[in-house]
Amino acid sequence: ADRTLIDAHVAWTARLEDVLAGGAERPDGEAVPGSLDDLLAQRQTLVSKPANEGRGFQVYVGAATGNREWRDACREDPHLPRVIQENCDPLVLPMPAMIDGRAELVDQAIVVSVALIDGRYAGSHVRASAQAVANGARGGATIAVLRSAP
Repeated sequence: ADRTLIDAHVAWTARLEDVLAGGAERPDGEAVPGSLDDLLAQRQTLVSKPANEGRGFQVYVGAATGNREWRDACREDPHLPRVIQENCDPLVLPMPAMIDGRAELVDQAIVVSVALIDGRYAGSHVRASAQAVANGARGGATIAVLRSAP
């Protein structure tokens, strides 16, 4: 049951080093990129980001990234391990935003993140942004979603 939930709702993600070595896999057996050439050819459907960072730091959405920048984002760096992730089109909704001192409705990407600790739900948050990377450090907003203890 857990695998079905994950496969249905979590974007495919693999370490860049595994992708470049041709060792990345998907649980459903679907083909995955296996080389730098594959990453370049499939850029429109992928994201490259650091494995252990936050704040939108060096996150590159292939569809919103130029060729040279994408190629650089798909090269191994021993000081900054990266992951390659399937890009999932976010839900876009009109959200309030301050524009030139006035509140206006602006179409923004909505991303829900769930936190698990020891395999148990520990909370979540929603991010909203008009940018390709939905992150507060890049002009987006974060809203905590809390639940009461059972």
